[in-house]
Amino acid sequence: MPNRSTERSAEEIDALVHHPNPHLRANLAADPHTPLTAEQIAVLVDDPSPSVQSNLVRSGRDLTAAQVRWLATAPSELVRIAVITSRHHLPPTLVARLVEDSYDRVRSVLARSDRPLTSAQREALAADSHWDVRRSLAS
Repeated sequence: MPNRSTERSAEEIDALVHHPNPHLRANLAADPHTPLTAEQIAVLVDDPSPSVQSNLVRSGRDLTAAQVRWLATAPSELVRIAVITSRHHLPPTLVARLVEDSYDRVRSVLARSDRPLTSAQREALAADSHWDVRRSLAS
């Protein structure tokens, strides 16, 4: 059976990228087999829906360093968590910012991740006020 995502025309894909329904855009962003242009990826990176942004990150698509930086500092903790758990490179300055994230879930996921942390960052997470962050670091 053919894969529907590879049968879509460029016009259909563009219509989905700009569709008013965020669920349709999120499904599109999650599908790594749908061919997206750099411009369409940029639109999805800037999408107001955290589901669209986090699905895009999890899809494994190639993102520019600027796009990864943008998503790593997104207002939604779901997007920041998706970036932490992705294969995308995070420069040390972004890791440092995530160590100090206001959401304990973000800090917990970072503590459990394979992301390299400095000794000072590990100490900061070990002394975190939230028990789950401390427990995650010990795991």
